[in-house]
Amino acid sequence: MGVHIKMRFFIFTAIVTLCLIGCANEQPPSGGPPDKEPPKIDSFEPMQMTKNYRQEKITVEFSEYVNKASVVENIFITPRLTFEPSWSGRYLDVIFTEKPQENTTYTISLGGDYTDLKGNKPTESFALTFSTGNIIDSGIIRGKIFDESPAGTYLFLYPLSTVNPDTLNPSKTEPRYIAQAGTSGDFTFYALPDGNYRLMAVRDLYKDRLYNAGTDGYGSPWKDITVQGAKSESIVLRCDEPLDIAQPALLNAESISAFSLLLDFGEELDSTVVKPFLYKVTDSIGNISNNIINIYPNPKNFRNIIAITEQALDTNTLWKIVVDSSVKDLKGNKIIDTLRSRFFSGINEKDSTRPGISSVSIVDSSKNVNVSGYLKVLFTLGVDSSKTMEGISLTDISTRKKEVLTFRWKNSTEVRINAENILQPNKWYEYELKHKYIVGWNGVAMRDSIQKIRFKTIDTREYGSIKGEFYDSLGITGGSYILLISPKSARKGTKPYTITLTKTGTWSIDKIPAGEYYIGAYHDANNNGQYDFGSPFPYTLAERFMPKPVEISVKSRWKIEDVKVAMGK
Repeated sequence: MGVHIKMRFFIFTAIVTLCLIGCANEQPPSGGPPDKEPPKIDSFEPMQMTKNYRQEKITVEFSEYVNKASVVENIFITPRLTFEPSWSGRYLDVIFTEKPQENTTYTISLGGDYTDLKGNKPTESFALTFSTGNIIDSGIIRGKIFDESPAGTYLFLYPLSTVNPDTLNPSKTEPRYIAQAGTSGDFTFYALPDGNYRLMAVRDLYKDRLYNAGTDGYGSPWKDITVQGAKSESIVLRCDEPLDIAQPALLNAESISAFSLLLDFGEELDSTVVKPFLYKVTDSIGNISNNIINIYPNPKNFRNIIAITEQALDTNTLWKIVVDSSVKDLKGNKIIDTLRSRFFSGINEKDSTRPGISSVSIVDSSKNVNVSGYLKVLFTLGVDSSKTMEGISLTDISTRKKEVLTFRWKNSTEVRINAENILQPNKWYEYELKHKYIVGWNGVAMRDSIQKIRFKTIDTREYGSIKGEFYDSLGITGGSYILLISPKSARKGTKPYTITLTKTGTWSIDKIPAGEYYIGAYHDANNNGQYDFGSPFPYTLAERFMPKPVEISVKSRWKIEDVKVAMGK
């Protein structure tokens, strides 16, 4: 009898254990090819556009098991309505925790930033509209965000009948309607009454329905939107990276030799403010001055700059450095006024560091180099520019003729060298850098050797050319148009060829390398030479752009004509 009881207990325990394992691991069967199928919603209740809805929940069924947390954080109900989730396998109940308003049209939307258990995201967002009354608003706004990674970007929509457009600040006012773009960038707002609307794209990192400057990316469309007769024009927009609003500060100043000190700003400064006259060194009470005669970014860490003083920094003196209030970072943020001075002590160490070359822009034996012959050289510390230039030459290898050079010094560690005249195509040239002429600020020279950089210029006879016509369906006057011609295989950060047009009409570009290209365009309304994404407050519109680029193939020695580039609505 005891044996039977033990056996029954064993079977019961095994069944319970298997049940618990099955419940705890809610996932699809393993095996088979990798799951790359995006999740979607197979069914939902109530039906789309249901009127007089009186239930206290919405039910949706997913096509597969999903990451529950990612789903819940991407659910939005507009107008706002609080809820709690309740799960049963692939089914989700969205249970209202407050009573919906009477005679109100609601939209529950699920953005495109949730995932299944394999990390796949949906290709589009989902929206379900219902009304608690017998009338349902039917206006629709559709659009698309053109971005490398649009999924998860939020769209804030404000009816201009309910806000003052001049004082609307998305950092303080939540949108009445909210949607989210899927991986394709598409988004849709449903159930809108006729009227005028303001739209903003926000990468809402905190998901608090507010724009947070310095944290959230932002973009505007090029115009406000009107819904009339339940219809509106489709809208396109782009979303910029978060604005850099952090101000630089002088975090630390310390002597690194008897004549030099290192200044830590915590971020890279604008090169235009790395100038000796903007930095003053005195003793702590201002009686003794010690001029700065050289200053340059630290080649090992661009968040720091190195300053060279005229006189040795006496070790018995407490020194003070004051940075001019005009000093700014790469984004134009001015230095914090209360954090632009530091005290420091001098040291007796002599700096005998030998300078070096950290990089050159042309590798020896390079081919297809631009006929400008441009060479950028970076040094490991500040050098004597006059002495250094004496030891640099450029020679035509076949004729042994030396080219006349021009030197543009960004600072004492970086120089750009060009031949004064355009080089001959399809020819070999040689830069020669005599190291003994490269002398650091401390008087120490590089070891005596010669560095030779040979290169062959590109054969411009193999270039092609393009001629085309540019159209604008709206015919806007003012500003200019910028055409961007980008190689399909270009690495990120590569600058495209640009053509500036003051009006629509004929355009052309000569001597362009053979290859596959995209041609895009935007309307540069303020003629600043760059695309503007708009701003949230004070509100400004973005500039119009051509969402779908023209694809073109350029062949060697061929002139392509009749290329049509059109800017639509």
